[in-house]
Amino acid sequence: MLNLRENGIGDKGVKALVDGILAQGEKSMLKILDLSSNDIGDAGADWVGKMLGNHKCALENLVLAYNKIGPNGARDIAKGLKKNITLQSLDLRNRTFGKGAIKDTGAKVLAEALKENGILREIFLDSNGIGADGARALNEALTSNISLTQISLKNNKVTPEVFQLISESLNRNKGFAV
Repeated sequence: MLNLRENGIGDKGVKALVDGILAQGEKSMLKILDLSSNDIGDAGADWVGKMLGNHKCALENLVLAYNKIGPNGARDIAKGLKKNITLQSLDLRNRTFGKGAIKDTGAKVLAEALKENGILREIFLDSNGIGADGARALNEALTSNISLTQISLKNNKVTPEVFQLISESLNRNKGFAV
């Protein structure tokens, strides 16, 4: 485990970290990485996505909560998720709906990745300004992804109608929880 929470490493620090992980001659032994509260934006998320998509990445748990990752960063992380075969937990919780929230656009690209990724077990998207459109896309991913056991959408802008749709999908896939 590597816990770098609240170190202010920013995008440049993420690049250096990813370069170091991927520079190893063999698969990394790092299973848990906590980069929460580090002022990481979309540029840093691009490096995270590259790491996730690389065969040397063995991460099982990645915490990116409380950073400044927006829709573009979510897109880059989603690209990596499509190729990743080890990550089981992804935490993208946010504190506000404003700058740094993935919003519907980011939720949609993550949903597309979840359709292809059969490894991820849980994803935390709290307080990301996700509305009905993003939640519908996640619901659609739920219907085809049987590996997910938890999706957290606390403090978003999801309507009761969409929560009902998600609930119906979860009922079809007994192991899921919202």
